Amino acid sequence: MAMQVLNNPADYNTIPYGKKLSDEGRPLPKYFFQPLFKHPPLFTFLATGAMKIFGTNIISAGYISLILGILMIPLIYLLGTLLIDKKAGILSAIFLWLDPIAILCSQKVWIDTTIAFFTLLAAVFFIWGLKKNNDWGFILSGLSSGLATNTKYTGILITFAIFLYALTYSKHLFKNKKFIISLFLPFLMLIPWIIWNLSIYKLEFFNNFAHGHHEIIRLWKHYAKYTLLVIPAFISCIIFYLFKKKQITKTKYIEKDTNNPIPNLLPIILNILIFCLFLWRINPAIFNSLSFTYFPTVSWSPGVITAGHAQLFYFEQLIEFFFIYLFGFLYLLSFHRDEQEGLPILRLFSFILLGFFLLWGNFQCRYILSCLAFILLFAAHFIIKTYDIIDNFENIIPRVLTKSFFLTLIIYGIIKVYYLNINLSFTNDCCYF
Repeated sequence: MAMQVLNNPADYNTIPYGKKLSDEGRPLPKYFFQPLFKHPPLFTFLATGAMKIFGTNIISAGYISLILGILMIPLIYLLGTLLIDKKAGILSAIFLWLDPIAILCSQKVWIDTTIAFFTLLAAVFFIWGLKKNNDWGFILSGLSSGLATNTKYTGILITFAIFLYALTYSKHLFKNKKFIISLFLPFLMLIPWIIWNLSIYKLEFFNNFAHGHHEIIRLWKHYAKYTLLVIPAFISCIIFYLFKKKQITKTKYIEKDTNNPIPNLLPIILNILIFCLFLWRINPAIFNSLSFTYFPTVSWSPGVITAGHAQLFYFEQLIEFFFIYLFGFLYLLSFHRDEQEGLPILRLFSFILLGFFLLWGNFQCRYILSCLAFILLFAAHFIIKTYDIIDNFENIIPRVLTKSFFLTLIIYGIIKVYYLNINLSFTNDCCYF
């Protein structure tokens, strides 16, 4: 398509390629033969721009994923530094540099690295605006989210997470005009694409949208199946919101009641229960990740890698690729009473994206690439906090032994993933992982 658009910007479709594949006997979905491709065109236009600079070939198109994948590393450093501190920024940047999923996707002519980059950029701008009291950060965040949305519709989910954050934690943001504008910017930036579709399909565009993006129909069918999960989750969100509101309004009284240990024990007990349940469910993936000679399943054939563990696919597969993800998931799933301002946005987005694609059911790690930088930031934060707790042990023998074991585990995970990258990630010999 990039080569076609290079010759004619209006020629944004897969019809010639579809005919070629069809003549070879390959069955194809209907959207291959529609006048417009089903995804917004930003990635293809970027690939066309790369071809104008570097030459008309597939390597030039691949530079988009490669360059944006590289730029995500300093971006996660900036985000970690803004939210937590420089240690968290540096450690999360190292983890993202080593991450096999990011490496594999950066070698593909896929849209996922582009969505992930603009999603991360939107988060950085929003946190910067929040921390520095600069409203223009919100506008830049909205523009970045708009670019993600013009790559693929799921790019809008970061804006949805920011909206939920404001609704739950910072309602005063709704009085800020630039913040309100930032929420609408991604939708406004989609208008040219919608007009282009309407000019060709007329009102049939909405029907084509629903069937071309069959995840909408797939999710709709899943709602009935997951009703028993969705309703309790919704109620839990309401209870959590009410608890948070009550906690904020009565902070001074809670601080004075130092003799009552229950408020401090409840989060600890809850976290222990969550950790035990999670570790029990995904323990095979942990052992696989720690086995130096074990590599996760990858394939050129769809459906192979999901056999037997679809419900926990993203948790198990990511941990098998990179042991450090375990710490990110432990932080993501645990309860934190006092948390840095802005971290809940990353938590909300990660839950939204993971939940969306778990419900969708077509499991590929590239679909959740947009939240992996955030989970690795959680991992860095969790590791640093855990190390600080161990470092404060009064007895020197438990302190030295525990610290040695913990650091050995982290270093081993890094050495293992580097070995995996050399033998698997950099070979780029797979499509599904």
